[in-house]
Amino acid sequence: MLDTRVQYLLRSIIDSPDKLHILLTLYSQVQEQVNAEQLSERLCRDVWSVSQALRELSEDGLLEVVHVAGSSPVYRFQPRSEYVAAINELINSYDDPIARSLIHHALREMSGYTAARRGRASHVRNVW
Repeated sequence: MLDTRVQYLLRSIIDSPDKLHILLTLYSQVQEQVNAEQLSERLCRDVWSVSQALRELSEDGLLEVVHVAGSSPVYRFQPRSEYVAAINELINSYDDPIARSLIHHALREMSGYTAARRGRASHVRNVW
């Protein structure tokens, strides 16, 4: 069973495999600054999904936009203090094969809801 803080983090912020991969990559390189193009090459993922994931992670308070170089924002791992314990627990849990399987299972279950939740949230922001 996953810790409730980890479950909350997965439901509300790390709600896709791309975001999990980004978190795992940037967690160990706290001071590194990356843009979507650099990270997509490193992760072997398309630049559009990485760009969207980076933008959402910064909106949710896990990444900081350091500056914008040309038209490409540069990000750094800088989570809000209320997420630090949950992130540490997620990272520690990921080392356990059973917990890792539970994490991936939870992400697969949520995959259908993530787009709908993000779509509603952006629609509500645009209305106001």
